[in-house]
Amino acid sequence: MSRPRVKGYSQHELGARGVRFCTICEQEKSLAEFGTYKTRGKTYIRQRCRECLRDYDRIHTHKRYGITPEQYAEQLAAQHGVCAICKQPETTVQRGRVLQLAVDHDHVTGQVRGLLCMQCNQTLGKVGDSVERLKAMIFYLESGGQVG
Repeated sequence: MSRPRVKGYSQHELGARGVRFCTICEQEKSLAEFGTYKTRGKTYIRQRCRECLRDYDRIHTHKRYGITPEQYAEQLAAQHGVCAICKQPETTVQRGRVLQLAVDHDHVTGQVRGLLCMQCNQTLGKVGDSVERLKAMIFYLESGGQVG
């Protein structure tokens, strides 16, 4: 099986020139603009440039929760750009960038509840969205750690 040819060049020939063809924006870009991934001990260069991959991931993350990027932007504006729980902006950095607020949803109904920072989103996940467990945690903190 031969490698697919893109704009007259195979990806192998483009790689030899230090460029790659992005499958989303359909532009030749330097290899530095593409990330890598590993499968079965081999390292591969991604088919989408970092810029397109970021946009692609953002759109598909929103689709997973049944909202459009526009609805996400509206919710973000309604929350003044901060977490719905702690009222702070996201500070978690991954790959040199501050993350977007996470789409929080009810795991039973699938309904979107709001946008949360990584810490608040993970905390809700760790307590299993249990109001009783959260109340017990609040009681524990307010009582100075005394078991009642």
